[in-house]
Amino acid sequence: MERIKRNPAGLGLLLGGAIAILGGLFSWVTVTNTTTDTTTRATAFDAMGPQTLFLCGCVVVLAGIGVLGSSGKTARIVWGVLGLLASAVILVAGLVGIFSPESLATRFIKSQAFSQSLSGSSGPTSDQIQAAFDAGTLTASIGLGAVIGAVGGALGVLGALWSFGSGPRPADG
Repeated sequence: MERIKRNPAGLGLLLGGAIAILGGLFSWVTVTNTTTDTTTRATAFDAMGPQTLFLCGCVVVLAGIGVLGSSGKTARIVWGVLGLLASAVILVAGLVGIFSPESLATRFIKSQAFSQSLSGSSGPTSDQIQAAFDAGTLTASIGLGAVIGAVGGALGVLGALWSFGSGPRPADG
């Protein structure tokens, strides 16, 4: 408990990672095919892109635990850098999802198509995806997961940045 009091920045990473993981449970972006009137939601359990963000949230939580448990400055900085990188990925993805859901959907679809091509099944090409968005055949809208993810990413980034400056305080007494 004393170490947590001495490294409070780890709590920002821990909380940010937990919120980002929670965001992975919700839809990051909803893609609608206007021709067939079908809707697909991208959550961490449905598509490759959100799965990656979900795993980044797990890395942020681990970095928070690392910062909280660090007794030396070097270890705290290493965990802080790891948490900063993973949090930044989540934050950027959340902001892209908020301000340009079509762009995030395109990235998710491309990563899903790539993972499917590795397993032998064929998926749409990036040109076909972009053409469908341009033609209005596919539309994308923001999901709650992107907002929650952006909040978690922001908290994680702040916690990581704080971990660089907050050294262990001398024990009271």
